[in-house]
Amino acid sequence: RVRSVDKNLVRSCLGLLGALLVPDNGIDKYSDAEERHTLAKKYMFLAIIWSFGANLHDVSQKKFDALLKKNLLKNLAPDFPSEGTVYDYWIDIDEGKFIPWTDMIPEYEFDAKMPFFNILVPTEDTTKFKYLLELLTSNDICSKFIGETGVGKTVIVQNFFQDEKITEKFKYVPVTFSAQTTSQNLQDVLETKLVQKRKTLLGAPFGMKIVIFIDDVNMPTKEIYGAQPPIEL
Repeated sequence: RVRSVDKNLVRSCLGLLGALLVPDNGIDKYSDAEERHTLAKKYMFLAIIWSFGANLHDVSQKKFDALLKKNLLKNLAPDFPSEGTVYDYWIDIDEGKFIPWTDMIPEYEFDAKMPFFNILVPTEDTTKFKYLLELLTSNDICSKFIGETGVGKTVIVQNFFQDEKITEKFKYVPVTFSAQTTSQNLQDVLETKLVQKRKTLLGAPFGMKIVIFIDDVNMPTKEIYGAQPPIEL
C-alpha cells in the first residue's frame, strides 16, 4: 500500500471536475442558472468519489461510501439513489440524473479473429474504467490504473486504444517496464515513436497527440540510494 498525498488528491479532484464541467457533458444544456448549479454540484460529487475515493481498497471503499452519504449527499446530490454505493452510479448527460453503471454496459460483439487473451467482455467495472479513462485522456489528464495482479488493468487500457475514434486522435505508445529497464531504454523507445518536427524537436504526428501507456511501472530496479531513474524520466 502507498499512502496518498493530500495535494495530489485535491489536484486529481479539480482536474476531474474540470473535465466534467464542459459542454459535452451537458453543463451548457440548461439556460436556467439554478439547473446548471444543480448539475455542477452533482459533478462535484462524482469528482470527489473518483479522486479521493478512487485508490481505496474494498474495505475502505465501504467506509468512504458511508462517509459521503452522511456528510455530502444532502448538499451535493440529494436525488442520489438509496440503493448500492456511490461507486455504482454516473450521470445521464441527457437527463442530468444518476443512472447505474450497469445501464451503460455496451452489448458484446464477438470477434472470431481476436486472440483469446485480448477478448474483453464488457462488465460494470470495465465500463466505468473505460469511461473514466476516455474522459481523462480526452482532457489531457494523466491517469493511473492500480489493482492486484491479473484483474485486467492492461487489457482494459489496450482495448480502449483499439477504438477507432480514439486512434484517430491519439498515437498510442505502449511501454512495458522490467527490472532491467534503464532511462536510456525508455528514451530510445519514446524517440522512435515520435516524428521530427525540427532539427532539435520531436513531437506527435500532425493533428494527433501522443499517449504513453507504461505497464508495470514499479518494476525498474532501484539504485543504491533507492531511486528509479526510468520512473523519474
